[in-house]
Formats: sequence, structure tokens, C-alpha cells
Amino acid sequence: MIPCTQHRRVEPPPQRCSASGSAPPPRNRRAVSSTSARRIFCPPAKAEACEVDEFASSEAIDLEVLCERLLFAVLSRSYEIPRGALSREVSELLQRMLLNVQEGLEALRLLTCTWSFRLCWLPNNSTKSWLVAANAAKSWWHQWWQLLEILEKASDGMVSAGQGLFKSYGVPLNLVEIPKPSVNEIHVGSSVISAMSTQAETFYQAFLMSLDPIMGEVIPQVLEHRKRFDRQARGLKMYSPDFPAEVPHSQLWQFYPDSFAAVCVKQKGEGNQRRQASEGSALANAFDMAGLRMLHRTVLEALVEIDAAGEALSFQVLNLGAMDGRCSGGPSTDPANCLLLGHSELPALDREGQNRSRWGGILVEVDPPPQLFERFAGRDDLLVVPRPVFPENASELFDGFAPVGPLASNPPKLLYIDFNPHIPPPFLYRTISRSQSRIIPFQGSSLQCFLEAAPGFQLLHVELFNAILVRRDLQRIFPELRKPWGSDPFKQWAHGYFCHPLARVLWHRERQIRWEAADPRLWADEAVPLAERGQSLLKTLGRVRDRVPSFEFSLTW
Repeated sequence: MIPCTQHRRVEPPPQRCSASGSAPPPRNRRAVSSTSARRIFCPPAKAEACEVDEFASSEAIDLEVLCERLLFAVLSRSYEIPRGALSREVSELLQRMLLNVQEGLEALRLLTCTWSFRLCWLPNNSTKSWLVAANAAKSWWHQWWQLLEILEKASDGMVSAGQGLFKSYGVPLNLVEIPKPSVNEIHVGSSVISAMSTQAETFYQAFLMSLDPIMGEVIPQVLEHRKRFDRQARGLKMYSPDFPAEVPHSQLWQFYPDSFAAVCVKQKGEGNQRRQASEGSALANAFDMAGLRMLHRTVLEALVEIDAAGEALSFQVLNLGAMDGRCSGGPSTDPANCLLLGHSELPALDREGQNRSRWGGILVEVDPPPQLFERFAGRDDLLVVPRPVFPENASELFDGFAPVGPLASNPPKLLYIDFNPHIPPPFLYRTISRSQSRIIPFQGSSLQCFLEAAPGFQLLHVELFNAILVRRDLQRIFPELRKPWGSDPFKQWAHGYFCHPLARVLWHRERQIRWEAADPRLWADEAVPLAERGQSLLKTLGRVRDRVPSFEFSLTW
């Protein structure tokens, strides 16, 4: 494999495509094929050219944000249900209803996308015949109708599952009405985005209304927090989850709908299931960066497992990028800071009668803010290094610092990294830019780069754009790594990030990629040859470099 530091040149993007009118072909009313639906990319993978600026509209952006809010609100509400609170039959019905809501919202999102990028389906008329242009327009209509049929099927499934829930609890159907969204209200034209927004609101309201009678009878403590959740959903406060402590385990979990990604079909049941903590344990409430309950082990849980296996812990942390030293959730999640601040709450790690819940170590921050020094004032077990650290100078810089060094003979037991989640294994991607904000979402390095830079470590799991790596001599402690998928970085990435229900819309990152005329789902489609996916990535990165000349990157595979 080519080293990650090698650079490749990128050809300039092709010229803008031109519009061409075409009457829609007759609508095909046959059942939706989930296999063909998984091949709907937006913008289309085969588009010769696509100029992005002319397509971005405030209405399309607003609907994207609305889908994000609604999906988060629906998932947050359902995740409050404690494990065992619902019967198996009811749990399956609710799971099916959640999936249909998610499929409907995803279909709406893709409908907006295909409408915004509809000209990308058309080839450049200066080089292609009118017949080719007509066939391309027909292809766009076919994709559009496929998505409408998915939306219609999802709404039917939502209503059916909702009625099943009411019947299970003896709730008369005439007391609670689930209005079925009508796809006939969605017509191509000036009001298309407005009609889609109405459908999204209908989905959301129908779901919450249908749950109220059941929640009120079965889980009254959930309703007490209803206003809090609604407020959180409207404000998109995803990074400060406020789940009630009395609901320690979620009964439900959703993956990205199979209809839209073949890779997610096999991920169900294959993930690294975290060992369930006991009631009241400090580890019982663990949330990912989206504010949803984690399926994976947390860093603290991994430390408990290592300690329980008889491996001595150093109680030392090396934090590359401590920022202001906060221990918080969301994008600034930093378990290293949490350990340094004594927020680990791990009594099992006491040694010789001494509470070792507060760890020591080294904090690296190139331009440390005053809050970092204020937060750790008076600590003689910590050292702040205000210097840049690169792979080339790391060993030399740290080997002289006790108690962390020498790293060569005493490597860390765990690595907690953040990486660029949009570029899956096996692509090696690394970027250098003086303007990080203008290259989002292409800043940072891919997961594969970190894996190759740390050959002595094994990937334990991926959590959105963070990952935990465990030293190879300790991988025996974690049984999930002995499973066939446990050593496959692509499957780990797909399970932890790509198939997460909010990955398509969270932080608006993938929408920004589509503005660069690319669909990140194409890069994760194993049915597409690796070289073709790589060329799509190169073209997209070339568009970014045209806009930001200081943007330098390497991409190999």
C-alpha cells in the first residue's frame, strides 16, 4: 500500500452542465426494489459535470435541517424507553415504526437533493446527442419516483405499526389518529420543498401523538421529561444530552435504513455490543456525540475491562490537543480531560487504599488558552506542553518527560482518536491547510491513516468520528475482536459512523459534500470498484482546492 504522505495531482473539474427540458415518462407503480433504491446517489455518481453553486437554495437547506431535528427528536423520545419496559411484540412494532419514520425522512431528504441537483443528471449537450440527454432526464424521473414510492411505503408502514401498537394496549383506534402523508401532494414545481416540509412535519407529529397514550400508561416518568426533549429537539442541542437518570438502558436502536445503503444490511447484530452496566452504575448512562445512547464500550468501560483482566494501569494520560481542558460531550468529547479532572468515577481502579480516579499526565496544546492553566492550577502531576507535535518529533519530545516516557518501551494501552469519518477504509487521506474552516468537511485524516500509523494497535470500535484503539497484546481482553467482523476496519467504520441513524444529516457535513457535487454514500458502496470511488474522491477534493488554493492533501488506496 502506498504511504499516506505521498501526494497526487488532481485534474481540474469538468465544465458546467447545461439544462435540457424533457417530459416525464409514465410513472411505474410497481413495488420499490430495495436493491435498486440503494443505488440512488445524489448528485448522481455518473454525472459528467455538476456546478454546485446554482443549486444550493435556502428552502432545500431548511428542509435538511428540519429532517435533522425531527429525526433526532423521534430517536431521543424512543431511546428513553428502558430495557424490558415493553413486551417483545410491542418493542418490535415500535422498532418497525421507527424504521418507517426514518425511511420517510431519508426519502424526503433525498427528494430535496435530487431536485436541487436535477441538472446533474443531464450530460453536456455540446458533446452528447439529444437522445442521451433525454435518457438522462428519464433516469432522473425514475429516481424521483422511486423515492416517492419509498416515502409512500414508509408512511403505510408507519400507520400499520402505529395501529398495531394501539391494538396491543387496547387503545381504541378512533381516539388516536395517525394522518397518513400523501405523496400525491408532492409535485415537481416551485412548491416542491414546501410540500416536502409538510410531509416531514406530518411524520413527526403522527409519531409523537401515537406514542402518548402508550407512554402515559406504561412509562409515566418519560412524559415528565417531554418538554425538555421537545426543547432540545427544536434547539438542536445534541451535544448536551439530558436523559433522565432513572432510565438507564435503552430498549431500542436504529440503523440507517437498508433501502439506502447496502452496507448497513449486514451491520445489524454485528456491532460491538457494550457490556450492560448494573443499575445505578456510573457507566450505566453512556451517550455518543449525537446525544444518543451508545452501543459501544466507553473509554472508561474499556479501562475497567483491562483492570479486571489483571493488567496494571499507569493512571497517566498523554492528551494531544487538550484545548481548554474541559470534560464535556459532543464534538469536544475528550475522555482524557475527564480522567485528568477526576470524572472517571471508577472505584474499581483504587490501588493500595488510594483513590486513583484522578489521573496525571501531559497535555499538549499549541496555543493553550488561559482556561487550560486555570483548570489545572496547582497540579504537580500534570505538565502542559505548548508546542506542536507531529509523528516525526513525538518520541523525541515525550521520551524525556516522566512518567509518560519513554513511549517506545511503554506505549499507551488505549488510543482515543478523532478522524475524518467521511472517507472510509481503505482510503488513506491526510490534509494540510492554513484555512481549516474553509475546507470542512475535509479536514483531518482518515481512519486508515491512523491505523497504519499505529501498527501496534487494534481498532476496538468507531463512534461517529472518534475511535478507540487497543494495544495488540491486550486485544485478548475484548471478545468482540475475535469475531470475523471485529478485525475489519471498514465494517467497524460502517457500524460506528456510516450506519448511525443521524450520520447523513448530523452537523450538515454531508450536505456540504453534496455542494461539492458528490454523494459520500458512493464512497462507501463496496459494489462500486475501488478505483471508481477513488476517482470520485479525487474530483471532489480538486473542487475544494480550486476554491482554497492553500489546501494540500494526499489520497491513496
